[in-house]
Formats: sequence, C-alpha cells, structure tokens
Amino acid sequence: MSNITLNERWKKALLSCGLVLTVITAVFYQTLWSMIDTWWNYGTYTHGFVIFPISIYLLWQRKDELSQITPTFSWLGVVAILLSSTLWLVASLVGVILFMQVAFISMVIATVWALFGTRFFMASLFPLMYLYFAVPFGEQLIPVMIDLTAEFTVWAINLTGIPVYQEGRFLTLPTGNWEVAEACSGVRYIIASFALGSIFAYLNYQSLSKRTLFIILSLLVPILANGLRAFGIVMIGHYSDMALATGVDHLVYGWLFFGVVMFLLFWIGMFWADDEVELVITHAEETKQQQSNTVVPIVITIVVAVSGMLMETYLRGQQTQHKYAISLPSNVSTWQGPVDITTSWKPTFPGAQELKSAKYKAGDSQVHVYVAHYEKETDAGELISSTNRMFNLEKWEDESTRSFKVTENLAVKEIIYRGLGKKMLVWEWLEIGSDKTTNILVGKAYQAKNILMLRTHGNRAIALTTPYRGDLNHSRQTLINFVKKVPNISKPLGLVKHK
Repeated sequence: MSNITLNERWKKALLSCGLVLTVITAVFYQTLWSMIDTWWNYGTYTHGFVIFPISIYLLWQRKDELSQITPTFSWLGVVAILLSSTLWLVASLVGVILFMQVAFISMVIATVWALFGTRFFMASLFPLMYLYFAVPFGEQLIPVMIDLTAEFTVWAINLTGIPVYQEGRFLTLPTGNWEVAEACSGVRYIIASFALGSIFAYLNYQSLSKRTLFIILSLLVPILANGLRAFGIVMIGHYSDMALATGVDHLVYGWLFFGVVMFLLFWIGMFWADDEVELVITHAEETKQQQSNTVVPIVITIVVAVSGMLMETYLRGQQTQHKYAISLPSNVSTWQGPVDITTSWKPTFPGAQELKSAKYKAGDSQVHVYVAHYEKETDAGELISSTNRMFNLEKWEDESTRSFKVTENLAVKEIIYRGLGKKMLVWEWLEIGSDKTTNILVGKAYQAKNILMLRTHGNRAIALTTPYRGDLNHSRQTLINFVKKVPNISKPLGLVKHK
C-alpha cells in the first residue's frame, strides 16, 4: 500500500474518531461533567485533569511506530462499545456514578478500537488503559483503610510499650486522644502512587513481569507507608506532649513522608530499568481490505454507543410511584407501640417518599424503628447514596461496624454509635423490592434487576436501634427478641402496604 493511501486512511480514521467521540461526549456530557466536578472539588482527584494529556502524549511518543499500522474497522471494538453502553445503562438505572464514569471511559477506548482496528488497539494498549485513572475511584476503600491504619497504629504502639486503649477508630494514650479520620486513610497516597508507578513501569521496563511487579509495589508500599506515617505522627504528638503533629503540621509531615517514600521507591526501581528498545520503522503491511465508505462505521459506532441512553430513557418512563406506603406493625406480642417519637437521631434520606420512625417498648427494653421508603429512583432521591444517613453527623459518630446474622433470612450491619454522652446499638439493612442485603453493590444489582423486570415494589432502608450501655450481648439480645416477636420486621415487604 502506498504512503499516500495510508495517509488518506489515517486522515479518515482520525476524522471519524473525532466525530464519534464528539457525539459521545455530547450525549454523555453529564457523566463527563461529574468527573470534572470531582477533579475540581476534591484534592484527592485533581490528577484527573492531566490524565487525558498524559495518555495523548504517550500515544504521540510512539507516533512513528503507530503510524505504520493501517487503520481498519473492528467489529470487536463495536462489541466493546455495546458492552460499555450496557454498563452505563445499568449503572445509570441504579445511580452508580462510578460505574457510569467507567463506562464512559470504556466507550472512548472502545471507539478507538472500533475505528482504528485491533492491531492499533493492542499496540497502544497502555496509553489507552491509562485513561481509567481519570475515573475518581478509591472512595470505597476509605473505611477499610481507616480501620487498617488504626489496627496497624495500635500494633506499632504496643511494640513500643506505651499503653494505648483502642475503641474502634479512637485511640487513647496517656498524653492525649487520637482519631483515625478520613484524611488518615491514605487513599490519596495509594491513588497517586498507583498512577505514578504505572507510568514509571511503562517507561522504564520492557518485560511484563517487571512492569507488573513494580505496579504491585506501587500499591503495597504506600499502604505500609501510611501505617508508618500514622504511627510516626502519634509518636511525635506523644513525645512532644501534644505540642506537635496535632494541627496543620500533621498534614505537612504526612506529605513529606510520602514524598520521601515515593522518591526511594522510584530511585530503587531505576536500578532494574531496561535499556530503551531501538525503534525500527518498517513499511506498512499490504492489506487486501478495500477502502470503504466511512459513513457506515461512523453511524454503526454512534448508534451502538447511544443505545444505552435510549434504553435508559424508555425504562425510566415505565417506572411508577405512589403505589405503596410504610406500614409499621402495632402492639405485637409483648411489644407495645408504635409510639411516634422526637429524637436527636434524625435520619437523613433526601427525596424519600416516606420516612417514618417509631418506638416500641417491652418492660425496660425499648427499640426504635426507622424506615425510609423510595418507590421511584430519581436524580434527586436515591436509596443508596453517600448523602443518606441513618444518623445526624453533627451529633453522632461511628465507633465500630461489623456484620451480624440475626436469623437464617436476615443479616444486618451492626454499628455502635456514640454521641450526646451516650451510645446506641444499631442494626441496618436494605430491602430492595422483596430482597434484603447489607451490601450496597448487591443492593444496586437488585435495583437494576427490578427496574429491568419492571417491578414496582420500591426500596427501603431499615434500622433498629436500642441503647447500648457497654454490654453488647444484652443490647443485641433486645433487638433479637424484637425481631422474633415482630416478624413483619424481617418479612419480605413486611413494612409496606399497597395503597
């Protein structure tokens, strides 16, 4: 094939790709904007602004090699677009913004695959995959990393012989009290190390094994470093009698320590760097594929990409609401109630069709029941959302969280909250249609299934609370007795009635 013909095909492929990506961006602009908004407002994800330029630069670096590949239309790429559009559809139906963003980036990558061909896609795999770092991921790791950091810090302090008392994420030393808060999770360190380590491995190593090993280290090292950082800060505060590492310097020490650790990681990694492979330019391979009209590939790619959005619009129109209402059980067995209550607990569930709370009593025991009912998921109101809370953030804080199986058919998330000079034992779970779960991802999957099957039973967040005075078994037994005596609490659709 002549260079003129090859250049012509590249021009058409670039124009086609630019047009399709423009349409995809216009159709899914809200998803793209949600990413940009996160980059702008959350320091952990500011790196998102440079991911696309870095990816383009990495492709441009290999332009001499990539330009020798003949662009061809790939049906495998079209399949990848369809899968990405389907993922966006499901994620949109249940309101999982993270997966919508992943689906959008996947559509961008798959469009390149479809319009430039599999050979080009494989040759530019890393620069294209690097685009996934634009997705603001990692927030889900924060609770896990907070607990891990707290446990590591206590373990390290015990090695020094200094007495320490741990109560969940709160640590007490003879010199003062510490809380392992969200900023101590180290998630931003992990994300930054992962992104930088991936580029370092790609640019400095040629073998897959070396690249994989260094990327794994770039994930593990910051986890260990974050634990050491937290321990170091507590020690500085302890030995300075809480004069140091308790204010802004707390963060300064953390970033300085992280910077030193990253420098050492990359410095050591350079000892095993491979020599740069000399690029040998060869003539493009002759292809028997005839030049086809570019309109057909463009139309096919666009139609497949927007199919998810069109299906989502249709399914949203099929949803109904105001068919069910919360129905709390009354005077069941030895439990008297419900009694309407005024409490400082104050669950927050924006957009809920109903939010009811009531108190039940049996002798000296008391249980509060809370139910938030969502019959139709909207942008203004979703059952599973980071803005929803079963407690007032200004007055209560999570001391410890664990899973607990009450009966064969009911598992709960068991939380001890403290605030206002007292503690509460809380059992929480989600009821999606007639299915129960404590896992938000499973809950989202149930929501998607019900929407796709046009089921209209609605979704609920349910919580039972009782005073906690230090005896977990006693408070737990109070809630167990209540669930056994009031079976509608755990029965599928037991707390709603059809209007």
